[in-house]
Amino acid sequence: LGRTLRLTLQGSWRAADVGTLAPQLESLDFAAADQLAIDTAGLDVLDLSGAWLLRDVARRAAGRGLAVTWSAGEPELVRLVGATLKDADIDQLEGDQRASGLRRPAKVATTAVG
Repeated sequence: LGRTLRLTLQGSWRAADVGTLAPQLESLDFAAADQLAIDTAGLDVLDLSGAWLLRDVARRAAGRGLAVTWSAGEPELVRLVGATLKDADIDQLEGDQRASGLRRPAKVATTAVG
């Protein structure tokens, strides 16, 4: 089997937390992995802003050919974001987000397995 990149999420993923750990999320290196395992069991609060971030990480990984799995199932709000926005819309909005200086939130630990 290939290598798994495991994201263990903790705490609050809310609009108020945007910017907390953006550099970690943006610098995730998917190159050495063939699977992204997202563990959401440690999330205390998830709002639409946090769901956007999770959707974005999963979308970026899938776009690089990784299989994405969710340890506790994909959160309902993440599914809602995915169902509401087309990938092309997300790309445009991400460009607008970077232009506005908005940063991304999260508490995340990464572990390479395998």
